[in-house]
Amino acid sequence: MSLITITDGAIQTDPTATPAAAEAAEATRAAVIAALENTSYVGGTSIMGELVALLVPLAFFVMIGFIVIMPMVIGLKKHKDVQTTIRHAIEHGTELPPEFISAMAPKEFRTPTQDLRRGLILIGAGVGIALLSLGISLEDGEVIGPLLGIAAIPAMIGIAHTLLWAINRKKDQVDLVE
Repeated sequence: MSLITITDGAIQTDPTATPAAAEAAEATRAAVIAALENTSYVGGTSIMGELVALLVPLAFFVMIGFIVIMPMVIGLKKHKDVQTTIRHAIEHGTELPPEFISAMAPKEFRTPTQDLRRGLILIGAGVGIALLSLGISLEDGEVIGPLLGIAAIPAMIGIAHTLLWAINRKKDQVDLVE
């Protein structure tokens, strides 16, 4: 015979129990109710809720890590394979054509329009974050200040890239005249 029964979510003690057993059952009932009230049930059970609360942010940061690291790893593997091929060719006395050597030379990373392109993209990102802050501030007015501050970072970097483009363009025009 059970001293505690749970029916339709209600915890009840057996009224026919001896006073000592009823007192112990009531203490157990109170402990169960206290434990249930202090437990958050996100995702069905408290263990699953806590696990989900831990794994979702962790999965997000792991994904970002893979997005950043995997292209670098792939690039390094390609570079290592090319170096191994060149080393193997040199060890066997194969002469490398000049076109191959010039293709292996590091390329110039900055083109004249690259600063302009980066600048416009970053300015656009800053404007997008600013518009997001205005949209969110319709419900919560305290959000606009911090988000506008965050929006200023890419916007200012974009303005700097655009200025670099303008300065380099004018410098190139002066060099062409001379």
